[in-house]
Amino acid sequence: MRFCCGGPVAMTIEPVRVDVCIATCKRPHLLRPLLESLACQRLSSRVTVRIIVVDNDRSESARAVVHDFAERSPWPVIYDVEPERN
Repeated sequence: MRFCCGGPVAMTIEPVRVDVCIATCKRPHLLRPLLESLACQRLSSRVTVRIIVVDNDRSESARAVVHDFAERSPWPVIYDVEPERN
């Protein structure tokens, strides 16, 4: 148990879920290193991650990058397209 603001705080060992949401538009050359850096993160075994990429380009310029990463990703990857700008 640890103390915060003068009172005890129970330490939890419950799983933690983290959704990493990435919005992108016509920048696949910048998206690739971002995704690769996420895969290098060292996390506690109780942390589960899901990566969500929303491409704001109706020509789906990020699709190939995300698909390639998803095949090697340690976590689930979701790709979606929002064709309407902004």
